[in-house]
Amino acid sequence: MSPATYVYCLISAAGVPALGRVPAGLTGTGPVRLLDVDGHDPAAPTARAGRRSGRRGGGSSQWLAVADAPLPQYGDAAINRRLADLDWVSRAAIAHEAVIEAFIEAPAVLPMKLFTIFNSDVRALDHLRRDRRRIAALLERVDGHHEWGVRVVLDPAYRPPAGGRAAARAVSAPGLAYLALKKAQRDQASELVNRARTTVADLDDRLRARASMSSRRPATELSAKGGLLLLDAAFLVQRSRSAQFRALVERQSKRLATHGYQVSMTGPWPPYTFISD
Repeated sequence: MSPATYVYCLISAAGVPALGRVPAGLTGTGPVRLLDVDGHDPAAPTARAGRRSGRRGGGSSQWLAVADAPLPQYGDAAINRRLADLDWVSRAAIAHEAVIEAFIEAPAVLPMKLFTIFNSDVRALDHLRRDRRRIAALLERVDGHHEWGVRVVLDPAYRPPAGGRAAARAVSAPGLAYLALKKAQRDQASELVNRARTTVADLDDRLRARASMSSRRPATELSAKGGLLLLDAAFLVQRSRSAQFRALVERQSKRLATHGYQVSMTGPWPPYTFISD
C-alpha cells in the first residue's frame, strides 16, 4: 500500500529551503522532504536548485514541506478513531508545528492545518495549483512578517492603595472599620475592572499601529489561570519592525505592572492566525 502525503506548510523562498535542522515530524511518518510546486514533472517533484526561469516574485519559488504517511496510521479512519485521545492529538500538533517553525526564517511560510493529508504528491500539488490565486494573495500578505502574541491578565492579588473616605471612616469609627474596608475593596475592584477596558483598548491601539494586521479573540472566549484575561491578541509584524514592536510591549508591560496588569508576549511565530481569507 502506497503511503499518503502529509503536508506541513508551503514555503516561498528564492532558493531551495534547507532541511538540515528540520525535526522528524509526526510519529511514524517519513523524513520531511520538499515538493517543487513549479516543477514540470509532478510525479518526480523533488527540488532542483538554481532553476529560476519563469519564477514568480522576482525569482521566488514555492515548495511544499511534506512527508510520507502510512495509511494504517494516518488514513481517515485511523485518525478519526484517535481524535478523542487528547494526548495523541497534542503530541501530533507539537510535532506538526515544530516542522513549520523550522522554516520560520524563509521569506514567507503558510502553515497547513494539522492532519492535512493527500493520497499522493500529485494530488497535493494539484490541489495547491488549483488554488493558486488565493495562495498568491496569502503569500503576499505574510511575506517578510512574523506573528507575535500578546496577552494581558488582571492580577487578582493586586489591590489599589487604600485611602480616601473609607480610611477616614475607619479612623473615626473603629467599630465600622471592617465593613468600611470591605466596601472600599469592592469599590476598588469594580473600578479596576471598569478601567481595564480602556487600558486594554489603549494598549491594543498602540500595538496595532506597529503591525500590518491584528486579530483579537472575543471577550466571551477569554479565560486564564490566576487572573482575568483581558486581551489575547495576535499581531502580524514586519520583521524589520519586530525590534520596535518588542520594545513597545516591554515598555507597556513595565508601565502596566504597577497598576495590576500582567503583560506577556510570545513569538516570533509563523503566521498561524493570518492565513485565512
